[in-house]
Amino acid sequence: MTHRQGEAATASLERAARALKWAEVLQGAVWWGVISAGSLLALVGLDHWLRLPTALRLPLAVVLLVFIVIGFYRRVWIPWRRPLSAARTARWLEKGQGIGGNVLINAYQFEKHKPKKEQRRFIRPLLNTSRAVLDAVAPQSLWLTAPFKKWLVTLGLLLAVWLVTTVAFPHSMATGVTRIFLPLADVPPVGNWEVEVTPSGRVVMVEGDKLEIRAQVRFRGGKSMRGVTPLLIWKEGTQTIEPAMSAGDRAAMLPTKTEGEFVFAFTAVNRPFSFRVWADDSCSAAVEVAVTALPRLKSSVFEVTPPVYTGLKPYQQPGPPMALSVPLGSTVTAIFDLAPSAAEVTWSDRGEKQHLTKAQDRWRTTMLVNQSRHYEISATTSKQATVRTLAQGDINAVPDQTPEVDFVTEDRNRLANPGATLPLTIRATDDYGVASIALLVARSDDPATVKVIKHWTLVGPPGQKEPAAESYALTLDPSVFTPGSVFLVTAQATDFSPAKQRATSRPILIRVTGLKDLSVPAGDPLEKLFTLLRGVITEQTRANGLTDNVTLHLAEALAAKDLPRHRDVMTAAQKSAQASGKLAMEEAAKRAEAKAFGVKIQMLVNGEMGLALEQIGKITATPKDKLPGQLGALQKRQGYILNELIGLLGQMASDRQDVARNKAGKAAGDSSPPPITTEKALAELQDDVKKFVDDQKRIIQATKSLKELRPEDLTAEQEALLGDLAREEAKNAAFFQEKLTDLSKLPLQDFADGKLVSEVNEVFQEVEKAAASLYEKKIEIAVPREEAGLEKAAELEQNLEKWLPNTPDYTKWVMEEAATQSDVPMAELPKQLEDIIGELLDKEEEMGADVEDVSSTFMDSLDKGAGWGAGDGPMSNMSARGVTGNQLPNNMEVGGRSGEGRSGKSSGQMVEETAEGKGGRETPTRLNSTPFEQGSVDDKSKDTKGGATGGGKLAGEGQEGLRGSLPPPAQQKLRRLAEQQSKLRQQAESLAVQLRKQRRPTGDLETAVNAMKKFEEAAKTQNGIAVYQGYHQALDALAATRTAYRGNRVSRLEMNSTQASAPKDLSDTQAESVPAGYEEMTGAYFRSLSETPASPPAK
Repeated sequence: MTHRQGEAATASLERAARALKWAEVLQGAVWWGVISAGSLLALVGLDHWLRLPTALRLPLAVVLLVFIVIGFYRRVWIPWRRPLSAARTARWLEKGQGIGGNVLINAYQFEKHKPKKEQRRFIRPLLNTSRAVLDAVAPQSLWLTAPFKKWLVTLGLLLAVWLVTTVAFPHSMATGVTRIFLPLADVPPVGNWEVEVTPSGRVVMVEGDKLEIRAQVRFRGGKSMRGVTPLLIWKEGTQTIEPAMSAGDRAAMLPTKTEGEFVFAFTAVNRPFSFRVWADDSCSAAVEVAVTALPRLKSSVFEVTPPVYTGLKPYQQPGPPMALSVPLGSTVTAIFDLAPSAAEVTWSDRGEKQHLTKAQDRWRTTMLVNQSRHYEISATTSKQATVRTLAQGDINAVPDQTPEVDFVTEDRNRLANPGATLPLTIRATDDYGVASIALLVARSDDPATVKVIKHWTLVGPPGQKEPAAESYALTLDPSVFTPGSVFLVTAQATDFSPAKQRATSRPILIRVTGLKDLSVPAGDPLEKLFTLLRGVITEQTRANGLTDNVTLHLAEALAAKDLPRHRDVMTAAQKSAQASGKLAMEEAAKRAEAKAFGVKIQMLVNGEMGLALEQIGKITATPKDKLPGQLGALQKRQGYILNELIGLLGQMASDRQDVARNKAGKAAGDSSPPPITTEKALAELQDDVKKFVDDQKRIIQATKSLKELRPEDLTAEQEALLGDLAREEAKNAAFFQEKLTDLSKLPLQDFADGKLVSEVNEVFQEVEKAAASLYEKKIEIAVPREEAGLEKAAELEQNLEKWLPNTPDYTKWVMEEAATQSDVPMAELPKQLEDIIGELLDKEEEMGADVEDVSSTFMDSLDKGAGWGAGDGPMSNMSARGVTGNQLPNNMEVGGRSGEGRSGKSSGQMVEETAEGKGGRETPTRLNSTPFEQGSVDDKSKDTKGGATGGGKLAGEGQEGLRGSLPPPAQQKLRRLAEQQSKLRQQAESLAVQLRKQRRPTGDLETAVNAMKKFEEAAKTQNGIAVYQGYHQALDALAATRTAYRGNRVSRLEMNSTQASAPKDLSDTQAESVPAGYEEMTGAYFRSLSETPASPPAK
C-alpha cells in the first residue's frame, strides 16, 4: 500500500485497518447473501415440489430465519461494529503478507511509546524498514482474496437464477416465498389452476341464513375446463381448513351458464365453518364463515291467573314454545330469557304485534285470554336487522262448562191434591261451582210463563266443585197450582262465570186433582164436613165471580148509578159463603179428627170473610178514583179465601185417604211404616218453634209503621197488610194446633214429658188471641178538661184493694189539655214500695194506633188508692205509688216518678235501686227532657232494653241508640265481634265444604255465610243497624239449614213405596224387641252412649 511522505507507521496502519474492516464486512455480506439466497431458493423449490404442510414449513422457516439472522450477525454486524486496531492490523499484515521479524508490530510499539533521544538512533532503522514494507503491500490484496472471489461468483450465479426464475414464474416465486416466510398464513400452493372464490373473505351470517358459494376456475396455460369439476371442501367449527382434499366434508359444485363458473349453496347455515374450493391440483384460500347465533329461549314460563269464579289459585306452566290451555278469562303472563341477547323482541297473536320491554332482565308480556289464539315470538339480532321467529305455539281458552242440574227422583209424573206437599231434592254440578239454584213452575199449556218458587244463592266465587244438593217441600198452593191443571216443575242452576251460564233440568209433571175428583172414603167421620166445605167453596166462588163482574163493568155501574145494588148482591153472596162456612166450622168442632181443620176454617170464616164484608160495605162510600184499588184489594182477599178453602179441601182428602189406606193395610197384614219417634217429633217441633219466633219478629216489625195511625187513616194497602198479618197468625195457630195433635198421637213411653204439650197449647192460645185481635173493634174515650181532677196528695196514708183486668186493652184515652200547668207537690216516698204485678195479657203486636192513649200534660201526686181498678190512662204521677197491671203500657209518654213497672215510654225519675224486669213493651229511640242523674240502677232484667232517650246512662244498654259516632269501648266491642264472626264464618264455610263432599244441601248454609260477611263488613265500618240486620239474616239462614237437616224429609208416599219394595226380612230396629237373654247387655250399651260426654269443639 502507498506510504505517504513523512507519515508515521502508526498512521499507515490505521489507514490499513479501516480498509481491512470494510473488506471483512464486504466478504461477510457476500457470504451471507450466498447462504441466504441459496437456502431460500432451495426451500422454495422443496415446497413447490413437495407441497410442504404448515407443520413442516413452520419449523423449516424458523430454522432458515434463525440461520439468516445469525449469519448476518456474525459475518456482517459484528465486523462492522467491532473496531480494528493498528496493532491487530500489523499482526494481520505480517501474517497475511508473509512479513517476518515482527517489523510492523515493533515499529507500531516504538512509535506509540515515543523513545528517548538516545534510543531513536537505534529505532530509526526499524521504522524505515516498516515504511518500506508497507509501501510494498498492494491495496487490492487487502480485500480481493481468492475465497472472496469464489463467494462473489457464487452470489452472482444465485442472483441470476433468482432473476430468471422470478421473471419466468413470478406467481410461483411470490407464492413460494410467501409460504416460506408466512408459514401460518393461508397461502395455497401453486397448481395448474387458478381458483377465485366468492365470497373470498371472512363471512358473518345470521343463523339460518342461506349461503351461496361461487368459484371461477381458469387453467394457467389456457387448457379447457372439460373433465374438471371443482369440489367444495368444508369443516365445521374451525376458522381455517388445511389445503388437503381429506381435510373435511366435500361436495361437487354445479356449473353455471358462465364458462368456468361453478356454484354451491347452503340453504340454512346454523354453525360456523371454513371451506376451500379444489380444482384438480389447485385450491382456493380458506374462507371462514362465522355465524351469529339467533337469540334462543334459555328459560320460559307461563304464569296463569285463572278468573275468580274458578276458585283456582295462580299457577305456572312450561312457557313458549309449549301449548297452553287455560280457563276462559284467565290472565296469562309469558316470561322468558334469551341467550344471546336480542335488540328487539316482538310478540304476535291474532294479527297484532306487541313490542316487548325487558323487566328484571327478563322479557315478559301479559294478556287476557278471552279466546284461543296462535302466538309467535320473533327477535331482531343486535348486529344485523334480521327478524327471526324464535318460538310459536297455541294458547287455548277452555270455556266454562254449562252446569248440570236435575231432580233426584225417577218419578216424573205425579198426581197430587191441592194443598199437598211434595218433597223435592235437586242436585246440581258445575266444573267451577254452582252459583245459584232456582225451583221454577209453569203451566203445561203456557210453558213461557214461569214463576220462581224457591231460590238458593250459594257461596262464591269461588264455588265448590262438589255437587250441590238442595231439598224443598213444595206445597201445591191453589193460587199457583190451579186444581185440574197440569204443571211443569223444573230446576235451574247458574254458575259463577261472567256469562252466567244457566242449565235447566228435566221437568217433573204434576197433575193437580180437580175439585170434582176430590173425595174422602165412604163412611169417613169427616165425610159431612168435606161436603159442607165443598159447599163453602161453591158459595165463595160465586161471591168472587160477582166481585170480578163488578170490577170488569165498573164504569157501566157508575154510569147507571147501580153500584149500591151490586154492593147488596155481593154482600148477600159473601154472607151466604160465611154462613156455609159457619156450618162447616160447627161440624168441625164436633169431630176430634177435624180439630186442626177447624182452626183454619174459623180464621177464614170469622176473620177473612168478615174483613171481606167490611170491604164490600165501603164500596159505595169510596171515591170513584179509589174504587179500582178498593175492588182490587177485595179481589185479592176473596181469592185468598177461595184458595185456602180449596187447599184445605185437598189436604182433608189426602189425610183421610191416607188414614183409610193405612187401616186397609193393617187389616191385610201389610207392613206399614213405623210411627215417627219422639225424638224426631221433638226435633221438628223445636225447629218449627224457632221459625215461628222469627215470623213473630217480622210481624212485629211490620206493624210498627201502623201503630200510630187511626183506623180511619188506614189506606187500602195498609188494610191489606193487616189482613196478610192476620192470615199469617191464623196459619201459625193452625200449625200449633196441628203440632199439638201430632204430639198427642205419639205412643206412650216411660220418659214422656207432658209439660211440652201444655206449653205448646199455651202458645197456641196466645197466637190465636193475636190473630183475633187484628179483627177486634177499638173504643176511644174522650175526657173533657172539665171532667178531669187533681188529687195533689202531700202524704200517702192508705192502700185500697185493686183488681186487675183480664182482657187485652182495646180502649183509647184522649184527655183535653189543661189550661195551665199545676204545681204538683213532691210527696215523701215510703221506705218500701209495694206493687201488685199482674200477668201480662197484651202483646206488643196486638197494640194498634187506635188503642194507644194520647199523651197529656195532666200531672198529679196520686195515692195508689185512687180508684179500685188498675187501668191505664195518660195522667202522670209524682208519688211513685202505682201498681203494675196486667196490660201492656200504651205507646205514649208518661212523666213523674216511679218504681219499677212495665217497660214503656216514660220521662222522669226512677226511684227504685234494683230492677228485676216485669215485662212491657219495647220503646223506640227518641229525645226527651229527662235530666241526667248520677248513680245507676242495678238492672237484673233479662227483658229487651228500651231505646235511647238522648240523656245517656251509667249502667245498662239499649238495643238501639241514637245514631252517631260510637264511643271507643263500643268500637272495640264491634271489632271483637267482627273477629268472632270471622271465625264462625270460616267454620260455616268449612262445614259447607264437608257437606258438599257428602252431597248434602248447602244452599241455606251458604246464604248464612253471605250474611256473616255482611255482618263483618258492618262491624268493621261501625254500622250498628247493618250489624243487627246481618246477625238476624245469618240466624234465620242457619235455622233454615237446621230445619233442612232435621230428618231425611222423606214423604209418606215415598216411604210406603220404598218399604213396599223392600224385602220382608227388613224392618225398623226401633220396632223390634230385644232378643231374650240380651236385655241387660243392650241396656248397658245404650246407657253408656247416653252418659258419654260430648267432645269439646276443635280449636
